[in-house]
Amino acid sequence: MQMDGHAGCDVDAKRKGMTAMATTSINVRVSEARLRQLDALAEVTGCDRDYHVDEALRCYLDEDLLQLAKIEEGIRQADAGEFYTTDEVAAGVREIIAARRHDALL
Repeated sequence: MQMDGHAGCDVDAKRKGMTAMATTSINVRVSEARLRQLDALAEVTGCDRDYHVDEALRCYLDEDLLQLAKIEEGIRQADAGEFYTTDEVAAGVREIIAARRHDALL
C-alpha cells in the first residue's frame, strides 16, 4: 500500500523550493528486525530505504547537536556564574506545585 503524496519522497522539498543535495553512500549494519521495520515503513509510505534512513539520521543529528549546544551553553553560563541559587530553584518548584494544585481544584 502506498500513501498518496509520498512517491519520490522529495515532494515536500520541492514544495519548499529546496534543491537536491549531493549525496554519498555509507554502509550501515542493522539487525534483521530493524531492516524488516524499515522495509515495512518504505512499503507503506512509498519511500525507499535511503529516504527513511536519511530522515532518521537527520532527526538524530539535529536533536543530538541541539542537545550538545545547550549543554555547552549551560557550561558557559555556569562558568560565568549565571545560574540559579538553591533558594531560587526551590521557590520556582513551590510556584509550579502551587499552580498545579490550583489547576487541579478547578
